[in-house]
Amino acid sequence: MITVKITSEKTLDTPDDIAAFLRSDYEDMTARAAFQPGDVVSIANRAGMIPDIGIGDVAVVVYSEPSPSPFTHARLLHENGSTMTMQIQTANLTRRAAA
Repeated sequence: MITVKITSEKTLDTPDDIAAFLRSDYEDMTARAAFQPGDVVSIANRAGMIPDIGIGDVAVVVYSEPSPSPFTHARLLHENGSTMTMQIQTANLTRRAAA
């Protein structure tokens, strides 16, 4: 078995070309991600997180980076009641069953 890396080149001539390229790239990345924006997840492993953040061990996914990146950006609660967005290791999250 061998892995071959294939690259291509494309000229983007207009802002519309650039926007279409970025949109397509984003859609490809989100399709390969472990979680989709808006998914409610449980924090299954709090490694690296201080007790003040992630109250209730639940968060909402803002953006999940596809492999090989190990991170998901999630919105969660701080103990002072404010919301915050932070990176959490994707492996530390699990899909939460609907309530």
